[in-house]
Amino acid sequence: MKGSMKRLGNIRIGRKLLLLGLVGFLQAVCLAGFALWSIRTVQNQTGLVIQEAQRSALAWQIAKDIDEIQIRIAGGLLAGRIDSASMNRIAALRQEYRSDFDRLSETSDSAEGRRLRENLVATLNPWREANVKLTSLIEANRSAEANTWYHRQVEPRIDLTRPKLNEYLEYREQQRTALNSTQAATLSRDVGVLLVLALFWIAASIAFGSTVSASIVK
Repeated sequence: MKGSMKRLGNIRIGRKLLLLGLVGFLQAVCLAGFALWSIRTVQNQTGLVIQEAQRSALAWQIAKDIDEIQIRIAGGLLAGRIDSASMNRIAALRQEYRSDFDRLSETSDSAEGRRLRENLVATLNPWREANVKLTSLIEANRSAEANTWYHRQVEPRIDLTRPKLNEYLEYREQQRTALNSTQAATLSRDVGVLLVLALFWIAASIAFGSTVSASIVK
């Protein structure tokens, strides 16, 4: 400490003040640099969270569309007829969930996400084809054949589709939860590091400023 005081004492006052200002500037640059890096990291993670939220929303919309199609067809089977409004709605729902699958395939995703999505699509296609045949039987007033077709062809495909759909929904929820946790942990870490750095630089500034001030007085 005495050696530092002696060396500082040999420096002119103007240079001492310049040195003090330079140290303060370097401290501010370091803190600002870390803060900017932290903000960029959080922004990137926020983008990933938003993308995953969109995927989850699409997956749940697909599940909702499939359920509504099944309910409408089952209702038509029980009633022995399907009106034109229900047929139009079923066609719109089919188009909607196929469009949602296309949107899901366009977004960047993991290999596991693609595998689960492709498995789901593979089980949905036979289910859709069986439903098309069922609706044509109902519209033709062939109730006995329609009931037989439902129990032999449609129902088994529902049993195959539902687990695949639940698996995909669960995966999407796990991904969303993991990204939210990662973002929260990163934010908490960066805030903690910023506080530690700020306290360290404040303490260092006080110590260095005191040393410079003492050397100027002497």
